[in-house]
Parts: sequence; structure tokens; C-alpha cells
Amino acid sequence: MGISVRMVVLALAAGLVGKSAFAQTDGHMCWISDVQRDRVGVRIEFGEGGPMFVNRGGENWFPDREKNGRSLIAKIGETLYASNSHHDSCRIEVVEKDGKIGVEAKASLSLPGLPSRQEFEFIPANN
Repeated sequence: MGISVRMVVLALAAGLVGKSAFAQTDGHMCWISDVQRDRVGVRIEFGEGGPMFVNRGGENWFPDREKNGRSLIAKIGETLYASNSHHDSCRIEVVEKDGKIGVEAKASLSLPGLPSRQEFEFIPANN
């Protein structure tokens, strides 16, 4: 028995699988609430409601299971993949853009039977 598109849309709307990658968390997509400069790169803080996990170099990190909060440190050039489901995900890359260090976030939403949607956002790190 498969899950219908209607069930997935209703689950997203009801918040049963967390917020979509497109939902703004403190003004940013991909569940990112803050980006701070760190000596090795940036500290990325994820807001409540997502993501369920972040894949980093083949290892999964689960923000809701962390004792030390919902943030992680990433190096310049590192790429992370955050997701709530295989239909709702983000590619997050730590970059330097126009002389500023930050993260480039690419949100993707692909629900069966509906057109795929992608958006990009550069989030500069606060010092």
C-alpha cells in the first residue's frame, strides 16, 4: 500500500513530518536559523521543526538527538545534505561569496505527480 500525494501534502501541512525546506526559519530556508563565523568555517544552527537528519560525509547527524543543541560546525568547501524526507531536502555548502563567508542553500521539493520546485539562498555568516 503506497502513500498518496494527498496524504503527503496533508502530512506536510499538518506538520507531521516537520516544516518543508522552503519554510522560513528566522528568515532562512533549509531549516537554518543562524550562521555564525567559526575559526574553521561556520557554525550552522538549525531551528525547531526540521530537518530530521543532516548527512555529512556519509554520516547522518540527528539534530533532535543532540545533547549540545541543534548546531554543527562545517569547514569552507564542505557540503551537507539536510532532509525531512526523500521528497523534501536541501543541499547546504559552506562558501565564500563576494568576500563573505556563509552557506549557499538549495531547497528541493519533489512530490509525486506535482512539478518539482527548487530555490537558492546565500546566508552570510555573522561575525
